[in-house]
Amino acid sequence: MKGGGVGVTDDIGVVGEGDDCRYKAFGEGQFLGTTEEEESVKHGIGCSSDGLVWHDGQTLTFPDPQRYDTHNNVQFHEGSKDYLYTTRAGFSDSPGRCAGAAMGKNGAFSKYDVDFDSFETTEKGSSDAQIYAQLPFAVNDIYLAHSMVFDAEDSENGRVRCFLSWSPDGLNDWEFVEGDEHGPRDFIPLGDVGDFDSNVCFASTQPFVDNITGLTSVYYMGGNGPHNGDRNSSLGLATLETFDRFAGIGGSGGNGTVAVSDGLFEVDGELLVVTADSLVYGGDDSDSYVRVGVECDDGCDGLGAKDATKIMLGEGNATDTVVEWASGKTIEDLKGKKVKIQVDVGDAILYSIGFQ
Repeated sequence: MKGGGVGVTDDIGVVGEGDDCRYKAFGEGQFLGTTEEEESVKHGIGCSSDGLVWHDGQTLTFPDPQRYDTHNNVQFHEGSKDYLYTTRAGFSDSPGRCAGAAMGKNGAFSKYDVDFDSFETTEKGSSDAQIYAQLPFAVNDIYLAHSMVFDAEDSENGRVRCFLSWSPDGLNDWEFVEGDEHGPRDFIPLGDVGDFDSNVCFASTQPFVDNITGLTSVYYMGGNGPHNGDRNSSLGLATLETFDRFAGIGGSGGNGTVAVSDGLFEVDGELLVVTADSLVYGGDDSDSYVRVGVECDDGCDGLGAKDATKIMLGEGNATDTVVEWASGKTIEDLKGKKVKIQVDVGDAILYSIGFQ
């Protein structure tokens, strides 16, 4: 098989081990076709039982402005129980390169079960900062994506940067994570001049947890020259301490303001735990903290965020740290009840809250 921008997904969570289509590919490849008319499929999908030998190639022809010259990706979309096909939408028309997607239907992986009419642009940049590729993946009940952004204004350096985007459902309302007046921050920062990844970063699709180190890892391709010029390409590895540290809720000042969740969460454990980092970089982070609590109609007195002992982050980050309350109470008696979550964050970023 040869081609470009082929996204391969290990679909073992959906089809099981040993399935002829455990591995699914989508993109610009040459898959052994299923009919004489499609002896060799150049643009579309293919199946494999081992990720090495590919068969059942089928051509997928999307409506304009779809293009295959990008990092294409297919994955099972939990919300709809169908496959989500992410590719490129546009190139030359304003604002240039964009990301687009279409949904499958009937829960099947087949050209006959792709809703081509659903294809639409899902993430746009600007004419100067174009969305080169979008690679979404599910995290709990939302979707994150490695979004590669091409700096079309600086043709001399031709940089492609890797940002993190998020969407509530993987289809709509995509936006960058952690932005400010200067734009989003790099999720995988480019290296310095002379480094293997000084100019270009293309991240892989699915992060994974390394069984040896326990770190969450993301493979990526780094380039030491402009995207449209001479460069060497190398394989890189970026890591996070835990899987839930991709994105969080940040707060500064520590003024004691408590935010309350809109939704309700069922208490399914005896302990409330949090994962958080200080937001103070290279300075005095002794005052960085988080406080978390619960709110409900009956039984939550003394368990609010203002009743909780501050988890101080000046001496280290918190990973699944147990919340304690001044009252000495616990959430053990709340098991099975629906509660709202209260948070108070001071110069910190709160990544996750859970029950154990």
